[in-house]
Amino acid sequence: MRIGQNQFAPQESRFEEISRVAALFDDIDNLETELLDSALIARLLGCSVREFVSAGFVIATGAMNNAGFFDPDWEALWRGPGSVNEHFPMATVRQVFHDHFLTDFSRFRGVADQWVQADETLRHHEFNPLVSRPFVTLRDGRHIAPQPLLALQRLSPSAVYYSGVDALADADANAFTRDIGLVFQEYVGRQLRLLSGGTVVPEIFYDGEQRSVDWFVIFDELVLLVEAKTTRLSHLARMGGNALEGDVQRSLGRAFRQVARTEQLLVDGHREFGAVPTDRPRLAVVVTLEPYWFANTPFIRRFLSEPAMPVTVASIREVEHFVDFVRGGADPDVLGDVLSDPERRTWNLANALPAGEVPGNPILEAAWASYPFLGDAESN
Repeated sequence: MRIGQNQFAPQESRFEEISRVAALFDDIDNLETELLDSALIARLLGCSVREFVSAGFVIATGAMNNAGFFDPDWEALWRGPGSVNEHFPMATVRQVFHDHFLTDFSRFRGVADQWVQADETLRHHEFNPLVSRPFVTLRDGRHIAPQPLLALQRLSPSAVYYSGVDALADADANAFTRDIGLVFQEYVGRQLRLLSGGTVVPEIFYDGEQRSVDWFVIFDELVLLVEAKTTRLSHLARMGGNALEGDVQRSLGRAFRQVARTEQLLVDGHREFGAVPTDRPRLAVVVTLEPYWFANTPFIRRFLSEPAMPVTVASIREVEHFVDFVRGGADPDVLGDVLSDPERRTWNLANALPAGEVPGNPILEAAWASYPFLGDAESN
């Protein structure tokens, strides 16, 4: 777990992460959410999602090109040929910088003190306050990001998620997180509908208000059961601490049980599931909003009760890649090949799929192009 957090997370492609912020919340006002809508996001961020990402991009690239330093009041950003203010309001950049990217020594220490570990061997795995606020104001008044990459990593769905969780009272925060789950579920469905040759069926209600897995994808060769989960590991779990087993059972365990229940209903021929054929192999994917490194290895799977069907855990980035892989002409049964291989089934899905060129994801590309002045920038 520590290796995954320290080594794998920084290697994630920023194009997908940045694009997914807009893609996730694109259609939010048309969903039946309890609390979450574009007006709430604007209140939490102080601007729209697209403005937040565009402002953050200015901040992060400014720091990376100035040895980690950034100041939203630099004259060159406001005036002159090629200034940012000609294309995007620097007033928004300034507001986002102060509200979401900047801290001081006192606040930094306060956050750090909350995560101090008694075990000194774990000290370098404690939560880094710069993850949530990458810039610190020095005594001479300058603002520096000691690791500018952390400023770029702020441009992800986590920024919206934690803004809501931190700002809302308990009852509203719970409704907010449920809404995030619905938003993610719908986004997974949008990705699945890109699959050529597959029929996508949404979750099925049975025995009153009981629900199946979130999505079924019916191919000639197989049926894919898909369950989406936004539950995040706590920091202690990411550290490989004693919260890991409970967190895995609370998140992945719940998803695995949902897959197992749905599989049994299909085996039993429950009347509500007539739209899902039972004459071909069935596979399952548990899709997570954030990566669960090593989730398919015996180290994590030993905490889970395996359903009576092959199942893999995949981050949303891996599902996007799988969708593009099939759109590029691959047989969807390549997933069956992975899950029937004793070695590859323990890998992350992105590594288990065969290597090769895949087309760009149209949902992510459209989201990237929708950001003010970012659409002209290179997506890689």
